[in-house]
Amino acid sequence: MPATRGINLRSGDLAEQLGLFLLQTVSLTAPVPRTEDVGIDVISTLIRKFDQYSYIAANSFFVSIKSSSIENVTYEGHEVQWLANLELPFFIASVDRKEGSIELFCAHHLYNAFATNSKRESITLHLTAPPQDQDFVPADDNNIHIGPSIMKWTLDTLNKEPDFQTKFFDIVKSHIDVAMNSIQTYSIGFIENFAWETNKPLKKGLYKTICADEDPIKGFNDVDNKMAPYFAMWLDKILRSKNIGRLDETISLLQRNKELMELINKRE
Repeated sequence: MPATRGINLRSGDLAEQLGLFLLQTVSLTAPVPRTEDVGIDVISTLIRKFDQYSYIAANSFFVSIKSSSIENVTYEGHEVQWLANLELPFFIASVDRKEGSIELFCAHHLYNAFATNSKRESITLHLTAPPQDQDFVPADDNNIHIGPSIMKWTLDTLNKEPDFQTKFFDIVKSHIDVAMNSIQTYSIGFIENFAWETNKPLKKGLYKTICADEDPIKGFNDVDNKMAPYFAMWLDKILRSKNIGRLDETISLLQRNKELMELINKRE
């Protein structure tokens, strides 16, 4: 309609512009034009100082910018498959115009959810922390909590913390590294366990595995194909280093696991 502009639309546009500006203070940003926007607002790339004259680029990631008034985002049908097919880590940036701040959320638990059920018809991402007793996202629960945020900052933060750029790089890169691993392994039910707090280093834990298929035999070929290049390289290193002891240790470990499985089968 001529001479009018939707209040909510303008508010969202202003939040996106502020979010874009704050992202530009700590990373390289490539905004996605509105005509090409299918759910990604920005492609961001981490940068760190290379020398006194220049920055060097590192990892890239997708960002969807939302106003802080939006506390959850729902994806349905083909949108869920779109999320599952993304080959870069997916982040949501929540922008508070009144506070002049931005919070960056990495959707780690999204990959956790795909590990337990990759055929979800609907997903709702909540910008809150998951229940403390939640190990895996239940296969029948479409509510995925991706909080807390991994970073929060304002222009004042940049003025008060001269090393914030370096801090941002180190923390966000660690989250991107974990997310990239999850993208590669969630399809076989392998997820790393870790915890984080806003503006603090990520704390890695043990890995977690789950066999989400009703038939445990299903998916063996997929696992074998993903293992093959790493296993081949491992064997090559043993051969070149003549470290037969490492091979013996692995064979011994596999034998102990075989004996344990045989014992469990007898009890059943």
